[in-house]
Amino acid sequence: MVYNSQLSAQYNLSNDTYDFKNNFEYVKKYIEDADYSITNLETTLTGNKIYKYSSYPKFNSPDELAEGLKYAGFDLISTANNHAYDKGDLSIKNTIATLKDKGFDVVGTRLNNDNRYIVKKINDINIGITSYSYGRIINNNKYLNDVKISDEYKNSVNIFDSTSVDRAFNNINYTLKKLKDTDLQVVYLHWGDKYSLKENSFQQKLSQKLCDAGVDIIIGSHPHVVQPVTTIKSSDNKHETVVAYSLGNFLSNQTRDQFSQYTEDGLIINIDISKSTTNKEAKVEKVT
Repeated sequence: MVYNSQLSAQYNLSNDTYDFKNNFEYVKKYIEDADYSITNLETTLTGNKIYKYSSYPKFNSPDELAEGLKYAGFDLISTANNHAYDKGDLSIKNTIATLKDKGFDVVGTRLNNDNRYIVKKINDINIGITSYSYGRIINNNKYLNDVKISDEYKNSVNIFDSTSVDRAFNNINYTLKKLKDTDLQVVYLHWGDKYSLKENSFQQKLSQKLCDAGVDIIIGSHPHVVQPVTTIKSSDNKHETVVAYSLGNFLSNQTRDQFSQYTEDGLIINIDISKSTTNKEAKVEKVT
């Protein structure tokens, strides 16, 4: 996330440009070391011709942020969150175009007939990844931050119904069915209560349903503080799922004195995955 103080700090008056690369200088080695790195982009890249760069409550950040993320070594950008539609249709269209132009994989928002998921073959392991954000779905209309998404773009954002665990699961499971033939399934979820150090019952119940459906890894964002990282078992005890309910803040200006004493905390989570040479099954070996 990019707040106004960050916009000021990364701006170069002499050439009227922004540069975010130094933000990632001390974590670059950890991100690059992974075979595949994922992060949540909780802002839009809408450009500054129609909308000015802005912070809360409607985010719009310079395209140079994407250059910083590329410099850091990220591979996949998750774009499904409650700020994905902050600047309307253009925010979805331009953000996706900018990220793909920089060579990123993008999941969570999409254009035209793109899939709601991606499948990456990494070291002979086919990993299916999807990303969803909480929202409201009413009479086939979709809302983010209580703003109705236009009819043209309402299917461009992966949204689950946050008013019902069952409906939320059904929304996500629509995509999971497309990933049944992959070796391992990852779901990135924007959910939970802001500034709460503990996951809520909705997160717990939805995680259990996703575990029962065969999801292997759940990674959460939105609370802006770190919540537990744990392993849960399916109802029949045959499957395990790693759940990181919230990794906290990675890059933001949610300072302790303004928000919560825990909003300056964040995690990088490393997940080691292996695939058996005998039964060809993939599994999570270690989480650090």
